[in-house]
Amino acid sequence: MPSFFSKILTFQKDTRWVVQTQRWLSLCAVLLFILIWLAPAAAQEQVRYPGGYTLMPLDPGPVKLLSMTVDANIRDDGQQAIAEVQVVFRVHNQDKKNNRTLTVAIPGYPAPKPPPSQLSFATGGNPIPMTRGNQQWWVADIKLKPNQRRNLVLTYSASLGSAPFVRFSYPLELTAQVWPDRLNSARVTLTFTDPPNPQ
Repeated sequence: MPSFFSKILTFQKDTRWVVQTQRWLSLCAVLLFILIWLAPAAAQEQVRYPGGYTLMPLDPGPVKLLSMTVDANIRDDGQQAIAEVQVVFRVHNQDKKNNRTLTVAIPGYPAPKPPPSQLSFATGGNPIPMTRGNQQWWVADIKLKPNQRRNLVLTYSASLGSAPFVRFSYPLELTAQVWPDRLNSARVTLTFTDPPNPQ
């Protein structure tokens, strides 16, 4: 039969276990609250801008997008991740008799503001004039001779945010949908100014 003192020791042990359990539960609750509080901010930071802008033809007619290449260099400026992007759209005026004017919208879909910085649009090394659009950020016209192929080069710098994990994505599927016919070739290349942290 347990003595009075052994009962007291058992009660003390049980009490210490209960207190320690309560402390652990309180700590877990605090940590869970912190994670829940930080998650929306991190998610909002991440989805703010995935880094990919494209061109939407407003009235392509016989002009086809043959291929496109996306080259993105990801770097850290000490405060946030930056994507330096160059996209080359190779277009073809399939009308072999008439000149055509291709009008494109940049970025081609509803995108969050602010727009990317250092944005330029050129062909053959010559800048293509851009004007402010109603629904789009910019609209540009490209003159094409009969059966002419041209490379349209879009470059820009955009923030990917300052969250612990950032992502870069490009709307290839959307681009293929908004241009007529079939997109025959597309390539996306990512490079890093500094090696990414495996952690």
